[in-house]
Amino acid sequence: VSGLIGRCYGHMDDPAEPNQWVYWYPDANKHKGTGEYEGWYWQGDTSRDQVTGAVLGVVALYDLVDNAHVKESAAAFLEALADHVWDNDLKLVDPDGEMTTHGHVDGEWFEGFPFPNGLNASCVLMWLKAAWHATGEERFREYCEELAVNRDYVSIMRDNMWVYMGYQTKYYNTYMAFETMFHLTR
Repeated sequence: VSGLIGRCYGHMDDPAEPNQWVYWYPDANKHKGTGEYEGWYWQGDTSRDQVTGAVLGVVALYDLVDNAHVKESAAAFLEALADHVWDNDLKLVDPDGEMTTHGHVDGEWFEGFPFPNGLNASCVLMWLKAAWHATGEERFREYCEELAVNRDYVSIMRDNMWVYMGYQTKYYNTYMAFETMFHLTR
């Protein structure tokens, strides 16, 4: 799926425990590569925190590496990711056409309920801003502005950044908030 990362991947010939791929595949979220990816396996059901971590690194790579091919590859990934999320109504969607378990990134939804979610808002705004930064395509800036201003994602981030939940703090959400804010504030 263009613009969607996997949780992990490996080649059948990679050193591994005996029968690792037999046990790893064919779980519902495990996939065999086809065509040019024949012999590769990858795990789907990508979550927003995995995508956010990848974007953090890819944008840094885009900015810090002075190599045209690296910059083009980074920009192509960021564009494909932003298009994937945009085309799927702010959701991460696996090859089966279904949203991933933790793939809802609409800032107006909190774990399946119509309630503001600052963490989702920060993720999608950062991904769109990163795509605009790397590609220069105004459509990403315009959509980012539509979400930030017209749908008030800025206030949603300010008032509803659900990373500390009393005794059940989800530290990966805390990390994700820092990752998104790093590029949003640049």
